[in-house]
Amino acid sequence: DVKTYWVFLRPLKNKARVWTVEAIESIINSAPFLVYHIHSDNGSEFINSHLLEYCKTRRIKFTRSREHISNDNPHVENRNMVVVVRRYVGYSRYDSHKELEILKQLYYYIELRHNFFIPTMRLSSKQKIGKKYKRFYQTKTPYRRVLEDPETPEFIKETLIEFKKNLDIVKINKTIVKLYNLLGKVHKNKEALYYEKS
Repeated sequence: DVKTYWVFLRPLKNKARVWTVEAIESIINSAPFLVYHIHSDNGSEFINSHLLEYCKTRRIKFTRSREHISNDNPHVENRNMVVVVRRYVGYSRYDSHKELEILKQLYYYIELRHNFFIPTMRLSSKQKIGKKYKRFYQTKTPYRRVLEDPETPEFIKETLIEFKKNLDIVKINKTIVKLYNLLGKVHKNKEALYYEKS
């Protein structure tokens, strides 16, 4: 999210429209704020009539980046090195139902970690000194940004505060490691079974 830096992660079974729309629906329903604009890259999972129709029905503005112009997606591009999914799951191909279910759980805990506990830097102002600029940043978690946003309804703030009381960063980190190891084990067994058959 551009305003709060809130992160949403969803694994897709494949690029079929049903899974993309289902994932976006899940994100919109779980977001602690109103989603009124989606800006995507040019992947076929986004650029299709079904998603456009979905956005029209929900009255969500839909825009896309121009091809081969990365500056059209600056808010996503500058977050790529903060939430790198491959750092958590590696580069293996996960295509079984069991792996998908583990990824769903793993992404949920990665979301919790980044949204409630990992501060993000946001440019607040810059000052020109000679030929150079000195930049000043705000460092806050997405959770804190949502709470401080005057447009966030009070009942959502209260719900988030109560939810965070039950979160433990140590348990979240341990769960992420546990799920990562389980994912590796399931993937290894799947590969072994594949080579046995071939």
